[in-house]
Amino acid sequence: MTMTKDEALAGLRASHEEFASRLNAFTPEGWAAPLPTGTWRVRDAAAHIAVWDRLLAESIRGLPSGRVPDWLSWDDAKTDEVNEQQVSNSAGWTLDRLRAELRDARVEVLDAVAALDGAQFAQSHRSGDVETSAEGLCAYWIRHDRAHIGELPS
Repeated sequence: MTMTKDEALAGLRASHEEFASRLNAFTPEGWAAPLPTGTWRVRDAAAHIAVWDRLLAESIRGLPSGRVPDWLSWDDAKTDEVNEQQVSNSAGWTLDRLRAELRDARVEVLDAVAALDGAQFAQSHRSGDVETSAEGLCAYWIRHDRAHIGELPS
């Protein structure tokens, strides 16, 4: 299934708004609540989204010049290691900073996608065994957001 740039932008906005809305319902103590699986807390999942959003924005900006993000070729162990390091690095962020990082990082993603024309958005890029496009990254990101929304406690 393919998506247009406008559909991607709408999907990225909607999934982020749903995630932020769910987070806004938590008390400060609720942000420290553990997720049902793994060792992360609500705030860790939020930091994870914010940090990876910035990485996605950088990656999308590099696609028109043929730069395929190296993180696409990482194995699960490397991805888990980076995720844990990012969570550790953000542990001291206040809730206000965390909210600002989430908001600002998603704006960065939306701006990066909006800056592409339709052909750049759909163009496939290959590096070694890795092939991607802005369209594919956006579709993945929307699914990723929804997966984390589903992990949040009720």
